[in-house]
Amino acid sequence: MNGQWVKFAVIAIVLTLAATGCSPSAASVLPTPPPPTPAQEVLASKVEDVVGVWQGRTCLGHKTHTEYTKEGTFCVTVVSGDAKGMRSDQGKFWFEGTQLKLESEGGRCLTVQGETITCIGTYQVYVTKEGDKPVKLKFVAVDDQYTARKSTTHNMTFPLVEP
Repeated sequence: MNGQWVKFAVIAIVLTLAATGCSPSAASVLPTPPPPTPAQEVLASKVEDVVGVWQGRTCLGHKTHTEYTKEGTFCVTVVSGDAKGMRSDQGKFWFEGTQLKLESEGGRCLTVQGETITCIGTYQVYVTKEGDKPVKLKFVAVDDQYTARKSTTHNMTFPLVEP
């Protein structure tokens, strides 16, 4: 009878270990990672909000890269199609409150009619950030007489070009 108790005790221990081994214990539960920070769109108001290289399109649909530097300059370069490598616009930019000012090089440009005009565009720029990192820009024209720039910028969203 003693042997039966030993068998019974061994079986009971094995069943207990099997049962507890299949249920999660506090030590085996992995921590849940925090949820990703949701993207937030804010109105840009300083140079640092727009610094980077952003992908856009020409009026003919060719891809462009617009680089905004911390020194307050910008350069639009065509990166696809027949005009690849051409600079389509460049100049300086700055903020006045929440309005971005874009001044093409020399401060003058031609209209469709061939007239020379002052070439300073005013935009509100909405920057979408994931955490602290800007990932896209959206431009809304307040005033821009440079038709070519306005047609490729107003109400357009520009994703960040990854390095």
